[in-house]
Amino acid sequence: LRVGTHEALAIHAWPAIVESFQESHPHVRLSIVSGRVDALRSQVLQGELECMVTVQPNKSPGLTSKTLYREAFQFYRTTLKGTKLSHSESLPKVLDRESLSNIPILTDSQAHLAEGKPVAQVLLKNGIYNLQHFQLNSFQASAKLAEKGLGLAFLPKRIGDSFLNLKEQKIAGFRESLFNHALCCSFKVGSKKKSLGALMAQIKRQMTQPQ
Repeated sequence: LRVGTHEALAIHAWPAIVESFQESHPHVRLSIVSGRVDALRSQVLQGELECMVTVQPNKSPGLTSKTLYREAFQFYRTTLKGTKLSHSESLPKVLDRESLSNIPILTDSQAHLAEGKPVAQVLLKNGIYNLQHFQLNSFQASAKLAEKGLGLAFLPKRIGDSFLNLKEQKIAGFRESLFNHALCCSFKVGSKKKSLGALMAQIKRQMTQPQ
């Protein structure tokens, strides 16, 4: 079973999913390929992949998508001592927009809430992102820089919560509902592989379990 997915999911979610799936389905060989939505969609439609597990893709002829999991993005700050942003006087429990404008926002500038809806673009529209600070293409790198106190990380909650040296930072007036995203499994119309349904069920169970 050949599956396309995002790099961040390959790091933070797939190890546990693969382990549990192979325990329950030892006869199925699972292969994971990482990439961006548009490239993965082409591979699915061409039959190079059985499915892709990504943010919600645009509707495409011949492609069916099933929502597996929903979550929100959050801001995260470091908890390590001796860094600029760890000082209690530097950041209050709830940060106002004016103060936020002076702090680098660390996120994957190529990530999408859904295909065609870039995270950075939505942040810009809401006046809470400065492209002059950092332009990264990895949630992992964003989290690591945030741990060092170099800015606030803006991450999917499941990823942010996995870093022990980060904690949520509340922002005044921040509308969490604008930054919800769905994890979907997309496959060719008419696909009848039983193992695909079993994999989707396993991902649902894994992603809804407490970390």
